[in-house]
Amino acid sequence: MNSHSKRGFIYLTLTIMLFSTYEVVSRTLVGKIDPAQVNFIRFLFGGSILSPLALLEIKKSQTKLTGKDLVQMALLGFLLVGISMNLLQYGINETQANISAAIFSFNPIFVALVAAILLREPLGLKKILGLCVGFAGVAIIFFSYDNGGQLYLHGLIYLVLAALAFGIYTVLGKKFTLKFGSITMNAVTFLFGSLLFIPFLLWRGIPLFSISLDIIPQIAYLSVFGTGLAYYSYFKGLGLTDTSLGSMVFFVK
Repeated sequence: MNSHSKRGFIYLTLTIMLFSTYEVVSRTLVGKIDPAQVNFIRFLFGGSILSPLALLEIKKSQTKLTGKDLVQMALLGFLLVGISMNLLQYGINETQANISAAIFSFNPIFVALVAAILLREPLGLKKILGLCVGFAGVAIIFFSYDNGGQLYLHGLIYLVLAALAFGIYTVLGKKFTLKFGSITMNAVTFLFGSLLFIPFLLWRGIPLFSISLDIIPQIAYLSVFGTGLAYYSYFKGLGLTDTSLGSMVFFVK
């Protein structure tokens, strides 16, 4: 393993430490705030925190964001905020934190398949074996879950679809990370993804910023650590490693 790969896995290790707290913290918000509102606030604030750093990154690299780049990253942001994370949040609400984390950790399989198609990353024997072992681990957790014989079917479907959408976001996001940097890619996708999500919130009659004081610590944690820092380290790590291989750290969850 070269020095770039080692640095990449250090970033990815930090990512998993942060991502592993997401479902647990989110579970404490059930019944106190709408899941869609949680996603809107955490990605809006996460993107806002990263924005000044993104401007410095753009200035330092002397890259230019074209209108086409902004449109593509905006759509990518909606895929993350409006689809993947929204489905994940609703899945968490209808299942349990541990089962949600396990099912969502299925996303490296989707990452590997999409990366092989879009990025032409080869699926070698070691990758296939690693994916099989990870899939077996998720399957063991899934089938050992006992809720009186009644599975939360809707929640599980939400979680699988969330993992699929996140897998696509991961692969497409890496292309922009390599071009503009992790901070810039995340800042733009977070902000545009949040803004494009507003019509859905208004249509559902969900308030944008009205929350009770007792859940501010959880929202702040999810915005700063579970979103801003976690996604920065995730794509920073992927930029230094193979996409599908790097995403397999999700199995550690």
